[in-house]
Amino acid sequence: MCEKIRWGFVRRALLKIMGVPNFEGLSRLSEKVARMESQLSTSGKKKSKKTKNTKTVYRRVLLADTESKNYDLLRKAVPSSFELKKVKDWNEIFIEHEKAYVPLVVIDLALMGPEGVKNIQRLKLKNPKIKIVALSSYLNQNLTQAMPNGLKFSSILQKPLQARTLKEKLGKFF
Repeated sequence: MCEKIRWGFVRRALLKIMGVPNFEGLSRLSEKVARMESQLSTSGKKKSKKTKNTKTVYRRVLLADTESKNYDLLRKAVPSSFELKKVKDWNEIFIEHEKAYVPLVVIDLALMGPEGVKNIQRLKLKNPKIKIVALSSYLNQNLTQAMPNGLKFSSILQKPLQARTLKEKLGKFF
């Protein structure tokens, strides 16, 4: 058996659920909804205008080094159009590589770790044009010849870094 639906009761229940006082009719409710929709659409337009104008491509040079003093020297050698970001391990290198265009990674050989060769190959697979510069405190001819296959460094620099040589060596990568 079908009972007759009391629409007035249903309407009041819905209005109460929605937080609208009983005395407001449906026409006032629809006006309120229309106002809210227009406010939402205009605020959405304002936000989209802002994001369109501020869209920039970030270009970053990554430094993975055990010594903090090299950051200042590297900042002078890297063009100001590039952000210099200090990272502490391979995970951060890959995270930053996903966020921005990274043409150059400067890494201390002490931070390479056992997975260094695999990580360099993985980085080069993602970006074949990336340049990797190694830093070493103990650099000699035997060390450079003993590098395992897959360690394709664009350059190897000896610490302590000198501002002039750093600018010369890194200048060719930009």
